[in-house]
Amino acid sequence: MTSRIVWLCLVIGLGAGLVPFLLVGSPPLQDMPNHLARIAVIAANGADPDLARYYAVNWVAIPNLALDLVAPPLMPLLGVERAGSVFVALALVLAVTGPFAIQLARNGRIGLAPVFGLVLMHSEITAIGLINYHFGVGLALWGVAAWIWLDQRPVLRFGAGLAFAIATYFCHVMAAGLFGLGVLAIEVGRLIDRRTALAPAAILSRGLCAGLAFLALPALFLTSPSSGLGSDEAIMWTMLGKDIGLVIALRAYEGWAEIIVWAGLFLAVAGAFAFRLVRADWTCRVLVALCIIVYIAAPRAIFDGWLVDQRLPHGMILMILGFLDVRSPGQRALSVALAGLAALVFVRSTDVALKWREIDLTAQAFRTALAAFPRGVKVGVLLADRPERSIRADATLHIAGHAVVTRSALVSSLFAEPGKQVVAVREPWRTHVHPGDIWPPTLAEYEASAYRFTRDWCDVMDVIVVLHGGSNRSTPFQGLSAESFHPVFAIWSLQDRAACRVRVSTR
Repeated sequence: MTSRIVWLCLVIGLGAGLVPFLLVGSPPLQDMPNHLARIAVIAANGADPDLARYYAVNWVAIPNLALDLVAPPLMPLLGVERAGSVFVALALVLAVTGPFAIQLARNGRIGLAPVFGLVLMHSEITAIGLINYHFGVGLALWGVAAWIWLDQRPVLRFGAGLAFAIATYFCHVMAAGLFGLGVLAIEVGRLIDRRTALAPAAILSRGLCAGLAFLALPALFLTSPSSGLGSDEAIMWTMLGKDIGLVIALRAYEGWAEIIVWAGLFLAVAGAFAFRLVRADWTCRVLVALCIIVYIAAPRAIFDGWLVDQRLPHGMILMILGFLDVRSPGQRALSVALAGLAALVFVRSTDVALKWREIDLTAQAFRTALAAFPRGVKVGVLLADRPERSIRADATLHIAGHAVVTRSALVSSLFAEPGKQVVAVREPWRTHVHPGDIWPPTLAEYEASAYRFTRDWCDVMDVIVVLHGGSNRSTPFQGLSAESFHPVFAIWSLQDRAACRVRVSTR
């Protein structure tokens, strides 16, 4: 009976979690416009003359390819936005069903612990737009389940381990690390637990099987352009902000809904421990210990990538839920507990749906405003000196990426860094766009020519987009043609290039 109720909760939780996707063209995540722009360039494959003039696709084996490989084949049927939506939805479903798969593989049934993970289907990891990593987390969890399922079939186990290791690597390096963490916990837990004692030969065999499955990853990375990113100075470790990593694993957006969700989760977890319903075998204990050690040791930035450590807790928590055993508190208490968790899923999904709808309206307004410009327009992106800080503002930081999809535009803030993306900006435009995945320069930095790539924008760009200062009409472009003002963005035409040069040089 318990198993049936849990399965029902899984179906209901997935359905509720996917409702927000029905209200928007594509999930309005922070990085999503740039992701959509990239797959649009890949899918065009040179057929769009404007995109071909600005961008090239250089296929290399980098650990950031999941969306680039999955979404473009879907675009002839679904279009750019829906293809992106399907990928994000699949990433979320893979991640929250992973703990259920692990429990089914371990125990032949699913317990209560994975139900907690349904509340985390939407998180700030999703809101930021780390979707390749999120997809990799789902693959890592299902890979751990496959490792357990194939325990008595070493050849198939090795093949599955190798396949999942490579697949998670091409999603994200940290996703591959999470898969390795799960495999290591399983093997170490087996050694410690006397009930699963093995002969030395069997221990050696299992160790070789696990090690060989991951042997290809260092070679893949060292031969990848990603290994050349950054420098010794770019590797940064700090203990500050480790608590934020736990927060963004559990939080989706800010507001009243999050207070309800956090309070509900606290009561559920406290009740489970108070009534001694939680059990952890040696594998689970080892996994928790490894997660703590790895999280503390992980750097904040490495190889030109940020949030390296802070993205880990979300996947770690989901994996731990797969190994944790939470006993049923009795039929009546179980029904109340699961109803409460289902209510938390609905509260969070409703809040996400409302937030997505609000942010999507801003994206639609931007696309409508940009429709006044011809295809192939060149867009420079700046940030207001005192940018708005809100959910809507953070989610629209890369909104200009929509111009690539709708107007085949050159956008200065598009993610196109060699070693991190397969899309690159062609010459001579490369010298006029952001060098790497950085925030747009502020108006003050533009006026001071703080960045070399902005110095010729008056001669090169057709449009300047000022983000998060649209309601403030005091900009370096007074006297020029203001095409659109919006609370989140302002669009300025640079048709009068002489006026632009004079205005900027005299500031």
